[in-house]
Amino acid sequence: MKLRALGSVASLVITFVVLAPEAASALDRFPIVVPAGARAAFDSGSFTQVRQGGVHHAVDISVMREGRALEGPEVVAPVAGRVLREWQYGRDRFPGVTRDVPSARGGWYVWMRGVDGRFYYFAHLMRPSPLTPGQEVRAGDHIGFVGRSGNVQGRPHLHFAIRTTRGVVDPYPELRAVVASAQEPVVRSASVASVIAAAVPRPSSNANGRRRDD
Repeated sequence: MKLRALGSVASLVITFVVLAPEAASALDRFPIVVPAGARAAFDSGSFTQVRQGGVHHAVDISVMREGRALEGPEVVAPVAGRVLREWQYGRDRFPGVTRDVPSARGGWYVWMRGVDGRFYYFAHLMRPSPLTPGQEVRAGDHIGFVGRSGNVQGRPHLHFAIRTTRGVVDPYPELRAVVASAQEPVVRSASVASVIAAAVPRPSSNANGRRRDD
């Protein structure tokens, strides 16, 4: 009887250790502020799609209103974290946030590391993010605006990716869970986003010296 009891306790401890990191890694909120009268559109298939010779490994999120994808909805941090100073992708290193010249593939983008230990990538932003390398952000803080910079072919969208030290993570299940829960995609007054947009200057375009990214 004592052995059986100890075995049950051991099982409970092991189960807790395995499940706790998963619970801690869930998204706190949706990464885009959805304006009134619009909806977020994303699908489960984009993560495994093969594009330009490689697997997409991200979810594309568009904000739709009356059948049209909007450019300019606010992108926010889904978890608290810190903007990276650089990101190593294979043998290459990239800045954590683009400032002067957009990446040929990702356009204007931001890399951040969340307090959950995961790395979050926001690409195809409308303009450079006002965030700086090393800056701390809270869940819901401003990242940028949905755009079509980089290699976007079609409607404006946010290329949203999650990485860990072990590999890639499919964001779709967590995005769906946020939408299905009481934490519906945040609907914020359009005037707030307009004030932020006005405060961020538009850079002069520069087609030379673009970096490669995904």
